[in-house]
Amino acid sequence: MTQADRLRRYNRWRRGDKRLKQPDPTALGELIDAAANRLEVLEREHRDYFDQWHAERRRREKLLSDIERCYRMLLSEPDTKVALAKAENILREAIAEAKITTTKARSAEKV
Repeated sequence: MTQADRLRRYNRWRRGDKRLKQPDPTALGELIDAAANRLEVLEREHRDYFDQWHAERRRREKLLSDIERCYRMLLSEPDTKVALAKAENILREAIAEAKITTTKARSAEKV
């Protein structure tokens, strides 16, 4: 029987289900502690997942912004050579920053 099933069974007894016998208080305390410990783990994992999800979303939005900036610059720059040099710099910086951010995220996952 799972922890959830055992807790629900206790709750049915507590609400007056006469078919169930009174649970052992020590076992009930251990069950509650185990469930609380598992809940803490799940809450931490949930928070970490969403922190990583938001970091990835911000990284992608930044990369998209850099690409759009590059595109606008290419459309507005009359000198093709200068435009290509500027575009190369913008994209090189964006890629480098994206790699750094990704590397940091992967390092954080390992911890």
